Amino acid sequence: MNLLPVRVVLLTADLAPGALADLLRGLVGDGPAAPFTGAVAPDGFVIARMNEYRSTIMPLLRGTIRVKADGGTGVDLRLRPPGTIIVFMGIWLAFLAAVAAVIGLAHARDTGRSLLWLLVPAGLGAFSWFLMTAVFTADARWAVQHLVESVPALHATDPGEFRN
Repeated sequence: MNLLPVRVVLLTADLAPGALADLLRGLVGDGPAAPFTGAVAPDGFVIARMNEYRSTIMPLLRGTIRVKADGGTGVDLRLRPPGTIIVFMGIWLAFLAAVAAVIGLAHARDTGRSLLWLLVPAGLGAFSWFLMTAVFTADARWAVQHLVESVPALHATDPGEFRN
């Protein structure tokens, strides 16, 4: 079971793997004119962000370029949240767990205290996780769409479908 919102998208191209890598290398750079920031190797790429769209939860795109059996090129694109978001959510959820533990200890010392207060940290934790995954999913869909539009040779096998 995957607790982090990781998505996998399968892309195809009619180009050879080397030609696709060269095409991607032309789009990825360090300057503000480059549409993507990251690195491209002959067998894969890592895109850290899209320059014209800034979001804290913008996913990290890691693509593996491979030769397909029927010719052409396949790209296994794996999207995950940036490390800063994972660390932040870990700290936030640990804080909420500590609040829940304090509520539980207060109930253990004085059984007259209500455990309904546990709904507050549980609800905040669930809402925070839902919000983070919802924004990540929207940003991941945008990132895949933007990548496919920027590289005309790439085609999403099913652009609306994300697999965990």
